[in-house]
Amino acid sequence: MKKIIGSALNHPVSTVMFFISLLLLGGLSIRRMPIRLLPDISYPKILILTQYRGLPPDAIREDITIPLEDGFSSLKGLKNIQSISRNGLSAITLEFHWGTQQQEALTYTKEAVDRIYPQLPNQAEKPMVYPYSPEDTPLCVIGVFPKDNCDLVLARNLAERDIKTRLQQIPGVGSVSLRGGITQEVTVDLDQGQASVLGLTPQSVAQHIENYNQEIPAGTLLMGNMEYSITTQSRFENLLELKELAIPLANQQTVELDIFSDIQLSHADQNSLFMFNDREGIALIIRSASNSNPLKTAMHIREELTWLQSYFHRDVQLQLLQDNSSLIGNTLLDLVVSGLMGALAAFFILWIFLRHVN
Repeated sequence: MKKIIGSALNHPVSTVMFFISLLLLGGLSIRRMPIRLLPDISYPKILILTQYRGLPPDAIREDITIPLEDGFSSLKGLKNIQSISRNGLSAITLEFHWGTQQQEALTYTKEAVDRIYPQLPNQAEKPMVYPYSPEDTPLCVIGVFPKDNCDLVLARNLAERDIKTRLQQIPGVGSVSLRGGITQEVTVDLDQGQASVLGLTPQSVAQHIENYNQEIPAGTLLMGNMEYSITTQSRFENLLELKELAIPLANQQTVELDIFSDIQLSHADQNSLFMFNDREGIALIIRSASNSNPLKTAMHIREELTWLQSYFHRDVQLQLLQDNSSLIGNTLLDLVVSGLMGALAAFFILWIFLRHVN
């Protein structure tokens, strides 16, 4: 030890250069080190989603959730079961004991689903099994709130068509999902008596509307070095076009859809509700892509959010409600402060020790 200390004191320039080199190598290593909110480990959690459209929450629980829970209760290594039953959807989360391999738990769960599925109602879709991943934790949550001259329908359209598209183009953003708001839909209420007289059924009318409301590819056109895709434009542009749709009858004649039905533009049933500080709005849930830097991604999101707010300020108010990158930033700051304090403490201890040796 004395030889090392003596060599360091006799060659101060070399000693300083050595430690500067260590600092430079450490800085380069930190810049190349991946940054994540949570460690990349396998969580023993499984999510099971089952859909039965139109069924109320009470019936979902009785007919789907409880039979699935009973079937999952005997799984090996199972620790806890949590479930949510809502309109048309059953969501069950299985938590296994630590040490259980996620792939093994996934296999057991799929085997249990195959056994239970024949016992579920015929109209229920087959349960979908998903492994839980810490990367599913949102990086940012942005709230879109309508102003006085705007409503939830327009706010939802702006969030879905314009704001979401801009956010998805940010480098490092993996996915953007929406919650809340109101969407519009066209309802066609048939007069059953008049439709029966005309020899029409709801299924045949719905099929005819679907056949006319679609874009059909018609091949490609080659002009020089350019190749163009050709499609037939047959989607309805407004309610008037839908009302004037000619429905064929059995006697080779046609009748307009508006003759035997009531066609209106209405609000679709809300399948999600988002509230913040007693204000109803739309939530944009942003998840980062794998192997991306969440700090840089969040910085780009904040920059884009500033531009979006200035562009849509007349109709909606955009607010950053949650930013998990701040947790990473605070953790790194604490790490740097702790490192500096440790280095200063080591410096003063060595300085006092070396003075004592001298």
